[in-house]
Amino acid sequence: MKYLFIILRYIIGYKNYVILREFYLTYLDNLVIYLYNPTFIFKKIHFIFNKKFIIFNQPLILISQIQRSGGTLTSQLFDGHPQLLCYPDELKISEPKWNWKKFNRLYIQYNSIGNHARLKHYKKEDKAQWKKGYKFICNMDLQRLIFNNLSKQNNSDRSRLNNYFTSFFNSWLNYFDKKNLKKKKFITAFCPRINMTPSSIKKYFRIYEDGYLISIIRDPENWYSSAKIHSNSYSNIKESLKIWEKSVESTILLKKKYKNKVIIVKFDDLINFPDKTMKKICKIINIKYNKTLAKPTFNKIPILSNSSFKAIEGKIDKTVLNRKIRFRDNKLKKIISAYDKIYKKSLIYKI
Repeated sequence: MKYLFIILRYIIGYKNYVILREFYLTYLDNLVIYLYNPTFIFKKIHFIFNKKFIIFNQPLILISQIQRSGGTLTSQLFDGHPQLLCYPDELKISEPKWNWKKFNRLYIQYNSIGNHARLKHYKKEDKAQWKKGYKFICNMDLQRLIFNNLSKQNNSDRSRLNNYFTSFFNSWLNYFDKKNLKKKKFITAFCPRINMTPSSIKKYFRIYEDGYLISIIRDPENWYSSAKIHSNSYSNIKESLKIWEKSVESTILLKKKYKNKVIIVKFDDLINFPDKTMKKICKIINIKYNKTLAKPTFNKIPILSNSSFKAIEGKIDKTVLNRKIRFRDNKLKKIISAYDKIYKKSLIYKI
């Protein structure tokens, strides 16, 4: 049975088996969990007689823009604030993660946060040069039990996301601020490209009329210097900058449509003036400024930067603003300069 489950996990994680994967998640998943993990039955019985958890229905502050623009950093800056529940990883509740047509990854064992839960530590899995992880104790069985229990009551999109965050934060056993969970005003999370996926961002604002979108805009040349190293998908500079442009244009349109519900942040301001920038955000979302907002942390522990270059711990790496020099030549300068206009236009709307 164990090997059957391994095979099934391979199938549901393999992109070419979309139909089979969705069939499994919809019809077989809750059955297989009992076959693979018989102790789950006893955990469920224990849960039925010992239901103790806090409900979270706070608005979601979503951080979203093209990757390599400071989304992870912003999320880490929010981490230690006493009025915020900060989701510690990219929010991957759908496949692909920026397509919110269907929320089909609401058991953490089927998204990236589950990988960290299995390892019992949090460590970036991409090209960030991390040599250490951070203690992360999250009970995946408990998350499933709480989510299933709550899902029996209401199955609207807002309720499903409330149920997901409720089940996750109640299952994060070593979360640093357990005593003050009832004092949280917002949930914060980062997921790239939702801002540039029309159906997803429309759904976000329909679900969270009381939420805010934070979108960070990074200088195109500086952005490309990071993106090129981060992923081979950005190897073509012209195609990559078209994606960057789409993200920026989408954010401008969203600002015009949703007004003060969209907060545009200049990447350089976030790096050079984190206190000032985060104070502006606090004023807009109406929370008290806290000095923790100027230092990136995980579970209030200083964390390594999510850098395509050398990672540093517990502070904002200001050298990220100088990296465009290594890509400077006349040909690239001409290509990138074509995007200066849209970049300057976007800064009119920044906080």
